[in-house]
Order: sequence, then structure tokens, then C-alpha cells
Amino acid sequence: MPVAVALAVLVDWAVFLLLFARGFIGGFGTHYVTTPLANWFLGGSVVLVGFAIATNVARGKLALASLLVFGLWVGSEIVA
Repeated sequence: MPVAVALAVLVDWAVFLLLFARGFIGGFGTHYVTTPLANWFLGGSVVLVGFAIATNVARGKLALASLLVFGLWVGSEIVA
């Protein structure tokens, strides 16, 4: 389970960075793209935080990574 959670967190980070690099996150006029996507990833990040806390191996690192990406999604929601 820790490996699956770690991969899911890594995918969540990669999606955020990809959307940021392509210009879909950050900046004015991006809310029409960001908001629907961020809603799904925000919910997924909440689930990942719960799973990261539930894992026994590397709990602190996974929880921190999950919380950080959750914060990024929340920030993108606030800006949009």
C-alpha cells in the first residue's frame, strides 16, 4: 500500500506541474480550465492525505508530500 500511495502522490504532483507548465494554472483567464480540474484533484488529494497517514512505512514523508500538493491545489482554486 505505501508504494501505491507514493505513486499516486507522485502522479498528483506530476499533473499539477504539467498543468502549471502548460499555462492552465496560474495567471488571469485560466479559471475556466483550472476550476473543474482542480475540484477533482483537490478531492483526490484529500483522499491521498488520508491514505498517506494510514500507511505505516514513510508516513511522515508521504503525508508531507500529500499535504503540500493539497496546498497547491487549494491555492490554484483560490487564485482561479
